[in-house]
Amino acid sequence: METERVEAFIKAVDEEYFDAFLNGEICMQSLKWFQKHESENAAIGDKYDGASFAISDNASFYLSLSGNREDLKLITDKARDVLLYNDNKHWNILSLYAIYEVINGIHYIPKKFISEFNHRRFCLITAPNCFISRLENEIKKQGFSPKHRLVTYYEPDKSGKFLNPFVKRNIYSYQNEARVSFQNSRNEQKIFNIGSLQYIAKEIHPENEMYVIPDSLGNDLIIMKEP
Repeated sequence: METERVEAFIKAVDEEYFDAFLNGEICMQSLKWFQKHESENAAIGDKYDGASFAISDNASFYLSLSGNREDLKLITDKARDVLLYNDNKHWNILSLYAIYEVINGIHYIPKKFISEFNHRRFCLITAPNCFISRLENEIKKQGFSPKHRLVTYYEPDKSGKFLNPFVKRNIYSYQNEARVSFQNSRNEQKIFNIGSLQYIAKEIHPENEMYVIPDSLGNDLIIMKEP
């Protein structure tokens, strides 16, 4: 992750786990968990998560019974969401809303992000590098090799796209994601305790309030809902 660009994180946490999160209990679900939950909540789940390759829009497929190119026959030219998965390769991830886009000292949180996660409580993490460092240290203690990076968003088209945990379709770009991820031989949830977040995190209510924190240069950064 280009950490020098990130001024803070926001994490939307389920009510029942919020106190545990502030106490430093960090849950990292598998990508396949997020894939499964798209049908329940499209903002949280993404069927592309966990896929290694995808064709998004109106791909054409041909078949040759003889195996010769001359005998190729069009099966369909409207295949959508063609996804390839590697069932032997699993990833655990933590997704965070990254604050790095600032306009005249103000970061505007998209209304769509707030509305889609308004059933959760929002936690503002004001020391992003400290949070990442503490989490990755605990992940390494359990024998995994973590990576962290800002998510890259792309425009789906008819061409194929090789995917990884840090690449998503641009329909999710309003989530401004940064992710911590590690490869796991098993499809399972992992929980790490990184110690209390008391001095680097607090609950916020972006629907109704604005917040002022110092940025990396010591200037005031205002965090508020998109007008």
